[in-house]
Amino acid sequence: MEDHLRYDFGDIYISDRFMIGKMVVGTQINEKHNLILKNLIDTYFENKPFVYISLRVNNYKVDPSMFVNTSKIKNLMGGAVVSNGFEGKKKAEQDFAFLEKPFRIFDTIEEAKAWGNSLF
Repeated sequence: MEDHLRYDFGDIYISDRFMIGKMVVGTQINEKHNLILKNLIDTYFENKPFVYISLRVNNYKVDPSMFVNTSKIKNLMGGAVVSNGFEGKKKAEQDFAFLEKPFRIFDTIEEAKAWGNSLF
């Protein structure tokens, strides 16, 4: 089962083990967006482990300070970025440098999910 939630900043897909985000072009992810995502985590993954996967198919920005608070989410097992472009991967490395959880970059969603499943 997968829920699909649409917001002005992007689409969020939620399944048993994964929260997958696909952000809108030009979005600047900030504390407001982080609060929305945190509320989704509390609703869908209350005390249940999960992995966050970012589908970085669009160009958007993330305030890196968001990852300091994200690292405090106890049931977050790790984070992954799916991007097949050099720039997207380089940006992901910069953004996720502040995440104090396991983190990897992949070319496909299937690879990201396989890695995510290995964290359980």
